[in-house]
Amino acid sequence: MDRPAVNERLVLASLLAGLVALCGALTAACGDLKNATQGTETGDGGAPTNDPKQSSASSVGPGDHGSLPSGYCCTDDSQCRDRHCVEAGTGGRMCQDSCREQGTCTRRDLTFTCSSTNLGDDGWCEPPTASFSCILQARFERGTRQVGECCAATGDGNSGEECEGNKCVAVNGKDQNNPFVCSHWCDLTKDCPSGTVCSPFNSCVPPIGQPYTCK
Repeated sequence: MDRPAVNERLVLASLLAGLVALCGALTAACGDLKNATQGTETGDGGAPTNDPKQSSASSVGPGDHGSLPSGYCCTDDSQCRDRHCVEAGTGGRMCQDSCREQGTCTRRDLTFTCSSTNLGDDGWCEPPTASFSCILQARFERGTRQVGECCAATGDGNSGEECEGNKCVAVNGKDQNNPFVCSHWCDLTKDCPSGTVCSPFNSCVPPIGQPYTCK
């Protein structure tokens, strides 16, 4: 037997084994590196954030302007889009929208009853039963459109859902065709973005009595 040839084969086999081990180590290291770089995209405990509400937590809940509609849990008036936080039937408190007709209290996810019995009188959207449990704030996801941006006047409790402030309003001044725009609650004009004013109905709107367009 040719010993030099045998030795060469042994050296070659040893080198191949070393390369295989090195590749395995590199694969594990790359996997660890991938997991490390993805750590900024995970939630608590490193679990992937597949839940859209978890990955966009800043858009969940009452927000800066208090955008919660009827039925959602609240701790004070400032969290509700109509500034009315009352005791719920099963303890705790919930938001209630103001209403003048039943349509305002009807949404895709629930239907309350408008307490107003005369058209034009203000009432509140009342829950269907005394044992109604308020809906967790974390289940409410605000829209993204800002004050002055276009919105759809749905004529029901879903109106304003595309708006960050959860309000969709129109101002009928000189031009009766003025469009509906996104808004949020205000007490004074200083609560509204530049170029808008606080209306008598506590909504940030374009200057009253002047024609306008939506963005």
